[in-house]
Amino acid sequence: MGLAQYDLVGDIHGHAHELEQLLQFMGYRPRGKGYAHPDRTLIMLGDLIDRGPEQRRVVEIARAMVASGDAIVLMGNHEFNAICYATPSESGDPVRPHTEKNSKQHRAFLAAFPFGSARYKAAIHFFKQLPLWLELDEFRAIHACWHSPSQEVLSPWLDASNRLHSASFYQHYGAKQQPLYSAVECLLKGPEVSLPPEACFSDKDGNQRHEARICWWRLHKGAAASLAIESALQTTHDLSAQYRQASAFAYQSSKPVFFGHYWQRNFEPSRDPEQRAFCLDYSIAQRGQLVAARWNGDCDCIEWFHVPSREA
Repeated sequence: MGLAQYDLVGDIHGHAHELEQLLQFMGYRPRGKGYAHPDRTLIMLGDLIDRGPEQRRVVEIARAMVASGDAIVLMGNHEFNAICYATPSESGDPVRPHTEKNSKQHRAFLAAFPFGSARYKAAIHFFKQLPLWLELDEFRAIHACWHSPSQEVLSPWLDASNRLHSASFYQHYGAKQQPLYSAVECLLKGPEVSLPPEACFSDKDGNQRHEARICWWRLHKGAAASLAIESALQTTHDLSAQYRQASAFAYQSSKPVFFGHYWQRNFEPSRDPEQRAFCLDYSIAQRGQLVAARWNGDCDCIEWFHVPSREA
């Protein structure tokens, strides 16, 4: 396809109502069980599932649009986690353990797709066909972090469409085989850095965190912008080593990249002339917004669309 043919949407997390509202607002119209635009292809950046109330409808829309050629769906960490939850390791235990924490995170998906059912198996099969990233002439797209060294580590396990083609991959991941395990964590869950002893904070789910996410897309703004932590930690602890580690993940390409995953808040269109990495996850699963970008051939010409959560 040529220029100005793509739209991109961030993490949906089972919010079909907002997705359908957004698509219609952008000029997509129903086609079968999905939607289509006369001129454009939709790119979903992963995390279709978990948390929201309409898991089945979101997966139905995504599957229909991929089948008709109206969408490209990338793998998010929640789809990857679902595969690992469903996949037995060599010991017979699931690659992603069925712990209380993991099952709670997966609860909405399992309610809509009962474990082991035909519907469940079909969804997992669909997730396994999703590419990990997309590289086009005009821009790039990935769920969490564009990091070339991690992509190179995974390249032997990928087909020409950047899809995992070997069933044994999940066994190696489950065994935390390095550097493969770290590569997946970086690309689908984002790079992190360990904080100094006694430095911790609570994440959005109330869990105590001793690691900080690296804001790789903001590193051009300086060290203080590089870590997703409570601001007080930057004044009470020496984070110089953490800032140096974060710098290795700076996005330095001139090619724009779109990603999700990071639970941003209070969406406003970017006005930063240096920005080349654009987050489209604005916390729809926490009463935020579902955000989409229309690529028109240049960063200065991106059109932004967003709808608020109906619960907001």
